[in-house]
Amino acid sequence: MKKRGPLPAAPKARESLGLLTIMSRELARRHGVDYVHIAAFAIDVDRAREGIEVDPEATEWPFAWEVLLTEAFLLKCVDPTREAHRVLIEDTCLEIFDHGPGEPRLGDLLVFAIFDAVSRAAWPPDWEPIFEGWKAKPKALIDELARLRSGGAELVSTLAAGVLGLPMEPPLAPSTQAALEALSGRHS
Repeated sequence: MKKRGPLPAAPKARESLGLLTIMSRELARRHGVDYVHIAAFAIDVDRAREGIEVDPEATEWPFAWEVLLTEAFLLKCVDPTREAHRVLIEDTCLEIFDHGPGEPRLGDLLVFAIFDAVSRAAWPPDWEPIFEGWKAKPKALIDELARLRSGGAELVSTLAAGVLGLPMEPPLAPSTQAALEALSGRHS
């Protein structure tokens, strides 16, 4: 067998957000497409929130809208009775917590959406130990989410449609686009 030289380096990605995100190669390898879709959704919703905050002409969006929308997505795509989904969510939260304080990453809002789902018993209470390390629970956020939820599915639909209508560069991930269309009542 003829000896070959070193393998060429993998080509660099052509398109990147160029920002810190929660996307983890290790978790993507371990959990596959479910993790990638969940992380991409949280990242894209965070990108939308940041875009709205810097646009002085943007219509006013309610506080915590991005967490409400992300939680609605999670409640549709994560089955809390499946052990694989529980491990995926637990690993994702731990990875976000392990990042520690400092510069926030796009998608960090995911832990707040998961915490709210657990704290209001939308997911089983045996998921609570994921958050036992939090010294101060985000009470104001939880209270605001409860207020927003009183708007029902109509508010989630409106928020999803609003994100779909935002100019995004790079565009939303295809899985995020499809999930937002489903949450808005639109279907491609």
